[in-house]
Amino acid sequence: MPRGHCPTGDTPYPAARLARLIRRLEALGIAVQADEEGQRLARALGAAALYIPEADRPGVLVFGERPTCAEVLEELAHIGQHRASGWRDLGEAIPFLELETQYRLIACALRWGWPRSDIERLERAFFVWMRRYEGLSPR
Repeated sequence: MPRGHCPTGDTPYPAARLARLIRRLEALGIAVQADEEGQRLARALGAAALYIPEADRPGVLVFGERPTCAEVLEELAHIGQHRASGWRDLGEAIPFLELETQYRLIACALRWGWPRSDIERLERAFFVWMRRYEGLSPR
């Protein structure tokens, strides 16, 4: 996404772009919940946006009330990972995929000139997932 659309990771994703994005995703067979039910689910799970992968088919993308650019981009990356897997059950791969996504988001944030505070937040998320991933590794 060009920097002009998202000058920071905390910027709310532009509503018109989000509506177009939702239509394109639905055309690809990805269910999107961006209504009140989706907002309740996102709140209940403590997220502003999340992608719930399903085995052997596209998952469900859930948006809270006003997802930020960073949140939307992260979930789009997860859809891409799931699609690249052939819509397989991601199961134990999720921590690794989260690490990969955070790394890519950090690289994009640096390239787009996002504020240091956004990059630090992404780095914290990366290290949280790193600890989770290391906890799953056989010793």
